[in-house]
Amino acid sequence: MVDTDAKLKINLDAKQARASLNALSQAFYIAGNSASRFGTVARASFAGIAVGAAAFGATKMVQFLNQSVRTFIEFNDTLARTGAIMGASGSDLNKLEKEIREIGKSTRFTAAEVGEAANKLAIAGVGYDEMVSDKALENLVKFAIAGGVDIQTATNIGIAGVKAFGMEMNQLGLVSDVLTRTFTRSNVDIVSLGEGLKFVAPVAFSAGISIQETASAVGALGNAGLRGTIAGTGLRMAINKLLKPTFDATRAMNDLGLNVKVLSPSGQAAENQFKSLTIELDRATRESMMLKTELKALNDTLTETSINQQRNNLAIAQIRQRASRQNRDLTEQELKTITRLEEANSSLALSEQELNLERTIQQHKLSQVTAKEKEMKEESTELLRTIEQQTVGITSLGDVLDQLAASGATTTQILEVFGVRGGTAIASLVSQRESFHGLVEETQNATGATNEYTQSLQRNVEDGGSALESLRLFMSKITEAMIEIGRPLTIMLTKLTDAFGDDIMNAISDLMPEIKKLGEEIAIGIAFALPLVLDALPDIIMLMRALVPVIMIVAVAFRILMALIQPFAQVLVGIFEILRGIVEMAYQLLVKRDAKAAFNAIKDGGISGVKNVLAGGASIALGMATGGASKFAKVGMARGFGKAGPMSFKQTVGVSRAGKAGFTAGASGSSMMMPEFHTGGIISQPSIVSAGERGPEAIIPLGNSSKDSMNRNKVMMESGLSGSGGGNVSIQNMNVSTDISKFELERMVKNAMVTVLNTSSRRGGSGF
Repeated sequence: MVDTDAKLKINLDAKQARASLNALSQAFYIAGNSASRFGTVARASFAGIAVGAAAFGATKMVQFLNQSVRTFIEFNDTLARTGAIMGASGSDLNKLEKEIREIGKSTRFTAAEVGEAANKLAIAGVGYDEMVSDKALENLVKFAIAGGVDIQTATNIGIAGVKAFGMEMNQLGLVSDVLTRTFTRSNVDIVSLGEGLKFVAPVAFSAGISIQETASAVGALGNAGLRGTIAGTGLRMAINKLLKPTFDATRAMNDLGLNVKVLSPSGQAAENQFKSLTIELDRATRESMMLKTELKALNDTLTETSINQQRNNLAIAQIRQRASRQNRDLTEQELKTITRLEEANSSLALSEQELNLERTIQQHKLSQVTAKEKEMKEESTELLRTIEQQTVGITSLGDVLDQLAASGATTTQILEVFGVRGGTAIASLVSQRESFHGLVEETQNATGATNEYTQSLQRNVEDGGSALESLRLFMSKITEAMIEIGRPLTIMLTKLTDAFGDDIMNAISDLMPEIKKLGEEIAIGIAFALPLVLDALPDIIMLMRALVPVIMIVAVAFRILMALIQPFAQVLVGIFEILRGIVEMAYQLLVKRDAKAAFNAIKDGGISGVKNVLAGGASIALGMATGGASKFAKVGMARGFGKAGPMSFKQTVGVSRAGKAGFTAGASGSSMMMPEFHTGGIISQPSIVSAGERGPEAIIPLGNSSKDSMNRNKVMMESGLSGSGGGNVSIQNMNVSTDISKFELERMVKNAMVTVLNTSSRRGGSGF
């Protein structure tokens, strides 16, 4: 075998380096001139852009007019339906339209949305006077703003509150104020509050509980973690248990001393009678239990007497049997024993008769007491029915909670009175009693709460107002403008329809035969053209493939255009910031009289604006020097590589940065914040690219020629991409450097293989 040292070192001589770098310099020069030409083309395109912008603006104007007509038609249709429901006259409908549009201009909801709310109110039975004069519509819209919900949700909750508590629609403002104060003072939102009231409000109203107490109870339960339907159903069951308690619940309430029902006179008399009857019933129940206990004791005594008698009889029989077996007469002692046992039995029989008589007497008494107890229970049931029928409500929820707290009612007693679900709600309210009373006081003084909350949201953003509210108010004003614009256009369209509608229909009717004939011809043409289109699909696909490179070039050109525009935009931003600082300074000095705030305003706006102006201006100036920078790059490279010797990768990157004017500043490579046009990858065809915007980048050729191999190895070594950084690896008898590439290793092995095989053949071998 032949020892082969395959270690390979690549060095560029001065001639090769100068040739390569001169070619690179020429490429930079061409690229710089191309960029300059692109700028000329871009400037020439601005006129076309202006024409396109005008066409675009005209299209958008037509779209705006079309949308205005649609907006007015929708609004007008809602208004007409509302007027039809209310039976409003023409003048009333005009006043209603004015009211709706005025509310739409001054709130976050558009006139179309306010119109839908008016339609809902009309369906609920609200008339024109209530809607406009009593401000029902305005109150409803403000309620929706305060609750932060859409107007549909607010309408449903508001109307339900008014109807459930038996109010008139002119009291919608009161309902919205109470609910607004509740959800702003407790841990509930308007939706969960509305869900709770949906279940409890009808029952609460029938029990005489006010909307203030009911809403406060839902809010207090929300503080305890019970919200929405859970709170509503719990309160409903609790109130139902108070209005219609069971017999055991009534006795438990009497034991606790609860007196929370509001009764009619006859109901009050029935309740007093029931209380007296309950006392007698309790006495009868105790007497019945005592008699049962006595009867049990008598029965036990009788049983014991009978057992003793049986024992005595058994003893006498055993004595007589024993004497008979022994065939003898009874002894004197046995006769005395028998006599004693017989006397005892006589005494026991007498006691048994006495006990039986006593038991009979007690049983008779028990039957009388039981009958009386049954009669009193039946009477109690009738009295309870009368009390339920004559119950007109309860005193108040607050009174119920206070009496429960004063009585020291346990959770078990509360559950016995109110049931499981109702007892859970009442127990939670007892624990939140102070919070509940505070909410009741707040809601009883809630007049104007909705208007106050809405005005707070509509303040300027600087004064703590809502930015979203301001933006939506702006959109409402735009919608109002669209309605105003759409009105005359719609009226014109309706008049044209009235004037020419019949003529158009007659013309269409006359042309129907021609239209049918045209349809048949189109169908025949499509049937003929469809196979041709299918046959042409391969050519269409080839054409689309051919357009792909063009699309890529256009995309790159667009990105370059954006990069050129960005510095101008930055300058404009800086100018606007400076102007804003000046305006803010004037406002603080002349209006607020705050010199410190004025200084801070001009300082902040001026510094930020000057930075943007300088940065953008520097980018513009550097971009205008593109051609000069590219020439500088060429001259620099020519001077830098006039001497013999290899050139480092870092020097190459520095020169490339100097040549890329508009993207970097000088050989130092300071970035000008230009966009990144690529992030690496493999290029297999001629492409328009830019490199260096992310920092140092290595351009590595992947060809198989010896020149490509040399350039590839050189770039990889100088950029630190050569793997382990050097060293030798022994492969059998070959010592291979790790600095070489895969292609160099393959070529080296092929060359060495020929020598190895020849040597082996001369030695008589047949290979490895």
